Amino acid sequence: MNLKEDLVLAVLELIAVICVTFILFEFGCTVAMSERGYSACGGEYLLLAFPMLYYAGKRTIKDLFADLREVRRGGRPWRKED
Repeated sequence: MNLKEDLVLAVLELIAVICVTFILFEFGCTVAMSERGYSACGGEYLLLAFPMLYYAGKRTIKDLFADLREVRRGGRPWRKED
């Protein structure tokens, strides 16, 4: 893949994450309103942190698999080789 394809995929992923966040937030607000019976700020606003949590989790999982590959090759991913 070249840089242009990577950029397009990254933008599409960002759009998808933002759309999912918006849909979950709206659903959460609707459910909270039906439960409470009035409009208020509650835990449904934590759904707005979903994009940050998604990208942090994605990076963590990628690093985990990279470390596992390094261990499988016989290296030590947690220590730099001098």
